[in-house]
Amino acid sequence: MQEFSVSVSLLCPICGSDQFKCDEEAEGSIICADCGYESFRDELVSDNSEQIDAEELCGEVKEQLEEKMLKSLQQLFKGSTSIKVKRGH
Repeated sequence: MQEFSVSVSLLCPICGSDQFKCDEEAEGSIICADCGYESFRDELVSDNSEQIDAEELCGEVKEQLEEKMLKSLQQLFKGSTSIKVKRGH
């Protein structure tokens, strides 16, 4: 089975921008392209902990998995006269 993924945009804790640039001189430093706030990746992830809500991400992966399973079952029983696969609620 395929791997599932969900993307989460990290936001600047100062201005809310999602645009960053890396400071080549300061090893691993990330700078907000809008306001100039400087931090490191780990700090930015920590600052966005509310944005990265495990329950919400699990819900999105669950939806992807349900859709994939439905399509697989429909393909498996395609043409069958005795088995019909329908989306449940």
